[in-house]
Amino acid sequence: MSGKIKIIVAFCLSILILLLIGSYTYKNANSLKGSADWVSHTQSVISEAQNILVKIQDIETAQRGYVITGEETYLKAYKAGLLNIDSLFSSANNLIHDNIEQQALLDSIQLTANLKIAFAKKVIELRTEEGFEPARLLVSKGLGERLMNKIRNLVQNFIQNENELLAIRLENSEQKFFNTIAIITISIITTILIIVSTLYFFLLDYNKRVRYERQLKEQKEQIRSLAVFQNTILDGTDYAIITTTSPEGIISTFNKGAEKMLGYKAEEIVGKTTPSILHEYSEIEHRSKELSKELNLEVPPGIDVFHIKSRLGYTTDINEWTYICKNGSRITVELSIATLRNAEADIIGYLGIAKDITESKKAKEAIIEAKEEAEKANLLKETFLANMSHEIRTPMNAIIGFTDLLLRRNLQNQEREFIQTIKNSGESLLRIINDVLDISKINSGMITFEEHPLSITEIFASLNIMLTQKAKEKNLLLSFDVAENIPGTVLGDPTRLTQIIINLVGNAIKFTKTGSVLVSAKLLKEEAQTCEVGFFVQDTGIGIPNDKLQTVFERFAQAETHTTRNYGGTGLGLSIAKQLVELQGGSIAVKSEVGSGTLFSFILPFKKIKHSHVPNRLKHRGFNIEDLKQLKILVVEDNPVNINFITSLFSEYDIHADISENGKDAVEKIKHKAYDIILMDIEMPEMNGYEATKMIRTELQNVVPIVAMSAHAMSGEKEKCILLGMNDYISKPIDVDILFEKMHTITSASKAIIANENSKQNKITNLTFLVKAMRGNKEAIAGSITIFLKQVPEDLASLNEAVDKADFLTIKQFSHRMQSTFSLMGGSRVQDILTEMETLGSRRNEIEKIIELNHSLNLLSDQAMQEMRIEKLNYNHS
Repeated sequence: MSGKIKIIVAFCLSILILLLIGSYTYKNANSLKGSADWVSHTQSVISEAQNILVKIQDIETAQRGYVITGEETYLKAYKAGLLNIDSLFSSANNLIHDNIEQQALLDSIQLTANLKIAFAKKVIELRTEEGFEPARLLVSKGLGERLMNKIRNLVQNFIQNENELLAIRLENSEQKFFNTIAIITISIITTILIIVSTLYFFLLDYNKRVRYERQLKEQKEQIRSLAVFQNTILDGTDYAIITTTSPEGIISTFNKGAEKMLGYKAEEIVGKTTPSILHEYSEIEHRSKELSKELNLEVPPGIDVFHIKSRLGYTTDINEWTYICKNGSRITVELSIATLRNAEADIIGYLGIAKDITESKKAKEAIIEAKEEAEKANLLKETFLANMSHEIRTPMNAIIGFTDLLLRRNLQNQEREFIQTIKNSGESLLRIINDVLDISKINSGMITFEEHPLSITEIFASLNIMLTQKAKEKNLLLSFDVAENIPGTVLGDPTRLTQIIINLVGNAIKFTKTGSVLVSAKLLKEEAQTCEVGFFVQDTGIGIPNDKLQTVFERFAQAETHTTRNYGGTGLGLSIAKQLVELQGGSIAVKSEVGSGTLFSFILPFKKIKHSHVPNRLKHRGFNIEDLKQLKILVVEDNPVNINFITSLFSEYDIHADISENGKDAVEKIKHKAYDIILMDIEMPEMNGYEATKMIRTELQNVVPIVAMSAHAMSGEKEKCILLGMNDYISKPIDVDILFEKMHTITSASKAIIANENSKQNKITNLTFLVKAMRGNKEAIAGSITIFLKQVPEDLASLNEAVDKADFLTIKQFSHRMQSTFSLMGGSRVQDILTEMETLGSRRNEIEKIIELNHSLNLLSDQAMQEMRIEKLNYNHS
């Protein structure tokens, strides 16, 4: 075969290979274009879902703004939000018409969105027609919030499904891209080898210029193929797509979307590195430090963090980044990066897809900022109320306390009358403060209602004793009547029921000069599990004009302008009563005739229960004054009037106490003297009660009982004191009997535990098993004790609540749960009680026996926790 024929054969073979390459490239280019279309399609679906959620949130925001302010601007925003919501759903539905699962999920989103929109419409109509309060009450039931949460969850699931599809499609696209490049590269190399070999072996004398021209032609063909690939695949999307052909980030592809987003032309970017031209160095440095902490390794500053991650096995990463545009402006992008590897799994580059989210991020930040501002405003209000309560309760503590001390002495009638008037005035002011705090709790949604077994007959009997004296002072007949068919015991909130009736009866007595006040309860409706009881307060007082009946339940509203001057009060009592009734699912009404009296009535729903046990929450264990005289007491109080009161109170009973005027002085005294109990004020100069308690417990490692004496009356104050290491809490003004009872109870238990500790007898706990299990590791043992001290009070509170409600299932669950807790600490006596309670809970009977066992459980648990506090101190010292 002649050399010329060989050249022709080699040339034909090369052409054949190039044709195969072109065919394969064209086929894969179409496939890659399809993959890119699917990526773009998936992003569109996600975008539509996010737009739907934003629209619904806009509707909710407009509804909330209109309810709160009543301004037409929000109503317009609400209507604007409704304009294209259906088109969004229609667009999204068209995009996912071939995905049955996503269609079902979108249908659920649309159904829930329709319910949410219907609810918003109902709220807005209610606000427009009936005003703020009915709309607020409807919103406070939580239906709108639940629907919104459901929509968010459904949209999140919908987007998550699309993201999973996106990941699969990106992976397929990546694989196809790699395969195409690999085949093209191998085929070109093969072709070149054939040509070079042919030229080398058979055409050594062939003109070098011809060979160079052929090579140039081949290179142009490669460039043309790559250009076709870029134009058809990469430039068909608005997203910025940037690829690199090296791990160091040298840019090889910069599509039209990237040019439009960043302002650069491809030729200005290709060949440069992404960190040096597109990224903020400070941001890369910050991410490097974060990655160093996350991976616990040293990452050099300025190194592309995903380059490090990819070497550790990461294949993809999605993060927010700041991109620098050509004009110097900064935009925020959501950057998705995928690692490109060769057949040997070596990194050959990266594929980045960026989406401009600058505007959406600004919108989110604006929402967050608005929310933070609202929270700050609420915090300022709560702080003001807490400070107001503290500042007023502090002098009230002295006023009521000293009048109590004076009333215990032998006084002349006129002197006693004067002092009693002072006390009554102080208690009236205290009630006003409590009313303001109740309004605050209701407004902030922090007011809670409990469910306990209660007897309406017993509550009426207690109220009769409590309010009779007030009625007698005005020569009024006060009577209480309970219908015989009302169930003996129901589930409800006895404290709130008592508060409502006291408000109504107090009003009736205040506005009745002669005659009577009748309080009655009737069964209005009874079903298998529930019943409705009507409560009626009828007086023969001055009555209310017809034109004022609609406003008597409004805050600070009273029937006449002179009412406050003649009768006193703030106008909050009836408003509080109304809201307490309605928040429990009831209703309240009033009928009146001027000069003939007034009838207030309210209806409350109750759950029926089979057993008739009602816990006696008024029962006290009492105290022995002689025992209190023996105590070494430290009173930490900075207010001179309160110091004078507490010392005068103790002097009445021949009780001695040391005084510290701030926490710092108290800590010094404790260092040099052992006390049986500390009565700790909260707000003090130099060092407040919280700081002093923390220092006593942590630095001094002292377990002396501490009782907080606080003028703060905001919710959560007691829990905060207990959490910081105090044993109990009493609010100011101080009730003398309750203070002495707490002092007696706490010190008696503390002395018994310390005596047990010293004698090593009658201890509740035994750490032998724990020490063995932890192999004597003191840090691990102390950690287990810390968990025990945190867990037991929480479980005990849940168990106590279950016993009060006769909730046998919860009694069984928590009795079983607490057994393992105490078994670790060797609390066999407590375990026996819990085992018996679990058995009775399973039988669903003998609630009286469970109550008795629960009382013993609480006493033993208190002792066990005190023992553990001492043990923890021992292990921390060692």
